[in-house]
Amino acid sequence: MTREEVIEYWEGLRKTFSSQFEREENYFGRMHLQTTIDVIDTTISALRAQQEQERNDPLTLDELRKMDGEPSWFVSLHDGFASWGIVRVVEMSKAWFIAVAGAERAFGDLDGYGKTWLAYRQKPEGQR
Repeated sequence: MTREEVIEYWEGLRKTFSSQFEREENYFGRMHLQTTIDVIDTTISALRAQQEQERNDPLTLDELRKMDGEPSWFVSLHDGFASWGIVRVVEMSKAWFIAVAGAERAFGDLDGYGKTWLAYRQKPEGQR
């Protein structure tokens, strides 16, 4: 079963309990159903957050800036060269730039981000 199928299952359960909640007249029955609905909502939110975390879209510059000191996967858009490196955010007066420590090639030109290079949280599929 895929994560999306699990989310759909939990959403179906939520609809069922919500309709029971609308018909329930007993105070304690309503409390129990509301607690169940709250737990289901929390579960769905956690599954969606997990799903989002596992996506490996290119990082935005804002995301990259927040990853100071963390490892990332850097890819040249010119020749496909890719390398792991550590993100170092260097701020100077009104400007900032990314220094990539440990990469086998230079990355970090902010003007070229998205045009000449990209950064990912993890190795993109198909990279060597």
